[in-house]
Amino acid sequence: MGDTQTVVEPGWPEVRLKSERVQEELKTMIGWKPVQEEMAIDRVKSFPTPEIAALYSAFVTRYAAAAGFPVTVSVSGGQAIVTVSAPAMNGNAGGLTESVLAFARQLG
Repeated sequence: MGDTQTVVEPGWPEVRLKSERVQEELKTMIGWKPVQEEMAIDRVKSFPTPEIAALYSAFVTRYAAAAGFPVTVSVSGGQAIVTVSAPAMNGNAGGLTESVLAFARQLG
């Protein structure tokens, strides 16, 4: 499977993807599903121990902060539930964009 990268030019606002496009993209992203009326996507990842799940949670949280994506990560036992949202646009909740999906792909 080849790596794909989405490049967004600075200063150009991203366009929220239509529902059909989101569904099409998610078919290629095993484990990810839309939540919050397609304002976010989430995935449950399983790990051998709660400690490894907590380390993954810390990684995702810091990576998302550096990349500018709002995330929520909850850990329960050896599972981490990751929710990636779009950054707010003009004070309004953003929708799913190419960049949000590309970031989620990087998380696996």
